[in-house]
Amino acid sequence: MKISVFDSGLGGITVLKKLLQDFPNNEYIYYADLKNLPYGDKSENELKEIGKNIIHSLDKYNTDLYIVACGTLSSNALEEMTEIVEKKNKKIIGIIDSISNRLKKTNSKNALLIATPATIRKGIFKEKLQENNPQTTIYTEGCTEFVEMIEAGNKTDIELQNIVNKYIEKYVGKIDTIICGCTHYILLEKYIENTLPNVNIIEAGLSIEEEIANNIKDSKPSLKILMSKENKVFKDNVKNILYIDNDDLFTVV
Repeated sequence: MKISVFDSGLGGITVLKKLLQDFPNNEYIYYADLKNLPYGDKSENELKEIGKNIIHSLDKYNTDLYIVACGTLSSNALEEMTEIVEKKNKKIIGIIDSISNRLKKTNSKNALLIATPATIRKGIFKEKLQENNPQTTIYTEGCTEFVEMIEAGNKTDIELQNIVNKYIEKYVGKIDTIICGCTHYILLEKYIENTLPNVNIIEAGLSIEEEIANNIKDSKPSLKILMSKENKVFKDNVKNILYIDNDDLFTVV
């Protein structure tokens, strides 16, 4: 089965990692749209065009399943991408429904959705969570700096902790669950746990695994990592996250 996973940069790699671990016998294509990073400051119209362009860029790879490993695109452009994909009789899933279904399995009374400003501004993510989980009060926080500092890869532990505290420290004692509505954010897991100990963390990778488990069909395993722009820091970070050391996996398209 050919599965295309895409995001603006590193975030979706956290989803890809879980898929590679649990469903290794598939042909994976990862598309990192580094040219348009970050998505969080883009307008809705810009995000719709970006989403459609990514789908068209992946046409030649004969993808069976498209995974939108990005909260911002899932919130702002999923409808437009779905229209294109369904014309090909293929399947596409975003992270919103997957995470919402996972939240259902918890007994959360008060949950915090952290995401990019564009995701929070659109409001669809919160609406879907609230609709499917009426027993849970959903708070939201747009974390402006998270994606860029993760992609830069040059912050110290103290700097990272301080920036995380800046956005979520105010919720200490107020929530029992934190939802990473951007796939980048789970890379800050230890800092989130330092600020909000004993709080359940929901992230996209595990949620998507559960969503697609019954749709996976084994094939010859392979991996391609496509980039819309050359970026050595990105490649080094991917190697560290996936525990790989093969430059031949990376292609600029």
